[in-house]
Amino acid sequence: FPDGSVTMIYSSHFMEHLSFNEGQRFLEECLRVLKKDGIFSVCVPNAKIYIDAYSSGKPLDPEKYFVHKPAFNHTSSIDSINYMAYMDGHHKYMFDQENLLKILELKGFRNVESRDFDPNLDLQVRDFESIYAKAVK
Repeated sequence: FPDGSVTMIYSSHFMEHLSFNEGQRFLEECLRVLKKDGIFSVCVPNAKIYIDAYSSGKPLDPEKYFVHKPAFNHTSSIDSINYMAYMDGHHKYMFDQENLLKILELKGFRNVESRDFDPNLDLQVRDFESIYAKAVK
């Protein structure tokens, strides 16, 4: 897309498939193509859910939280984190609310804030495991 030609970018459950450096390049590209005051809206899985399960020793419901069966190897509690962190080689980076917002701010977005689930954008089936944010160029 040409520089400054896009009004809004929506990213859902994509950024966790990028390494940190790949994610930085993706955000740079988003900033490049967004118009002034353009919106970047993002949804990513919340790794905190899996880390809290590990820390508390309270297992998560496998039918709800471990739906990608090739990535699920439940031999011990650390596998909750392994599931989210690696997703059978598909995931490269984990997010929680704090680091998602900070990454957007440090990249140069402004008015970075958490947002609620938006039924016009987000998939209801993923709401239980997602964190949401929006930012302005």
